[in-house]
Amino acid sequence: LFTWLSVVRASEMIEIRAERPHHAENIERLLDTVFGEGRRSKAVYSLRNGVSPIEELCHVALVDGELHGAIRFWPIQAVSTGTQRRIQLLLLGPLAVDPVFQGAGIGRALVEYSLILAGWRGHRAAVLVGDPAYYSRFHFDRAGARELKLPGEADQERLLLREIVRGAAADCQGTLVSASAEMPGLMRYP
Repeated sequence: LFTWLSVVRASEMIEIRAERPHHAENIERLLDTVFGEGRRSKAVYSLRNGVSPIEELCHVALVDGELHGAIRFWPIQAVSTGTQRRIQLLLLGPLAVDPVFQGAGIGRALVEYSLILAGWRGHRAAVLVGDPAYYSRFHFDRAGARELKLPGEADQERLLLREIVRGAAADCQGTLVSASAEMPGLMRYP
């Protein structure tokens, strides 16, 4: 698999690389800049508590060697109310691009590249909480997420889904909860 992607913007070299532990501090600074320090109080953050991000899907954007963008994915589950069936999903987020480089294609490169990798890894669908107008360009929409609920999210219309494999949305129903390998009944798509 690819470990990096390069895009040229004017005289700057933009590289998409796998996130490494030494990027963590700069990513946190970037997230505070883009989303504010109150970002951790959002409902979507409860899905990340106690769970590590999916390492092979987390990437950074480096411009001339400096971090200016990041994307992370997390394992989550949709638990159906009646059957208690659990379906494994990806949670995209956060996606952050330094305001100086917004509009340069960094966000698009991060999303598209990581979703290709997700498909190669066998993932079938991804969800996120975000701006429908922005994420529709990546084929995230509300229609696929209508049967999903994120507790504590004030605006369920911002809960969006993208099928990585056609037809995957049909199984995506229930309440979104945090996932871990130790949870009984964890079901990966066939």
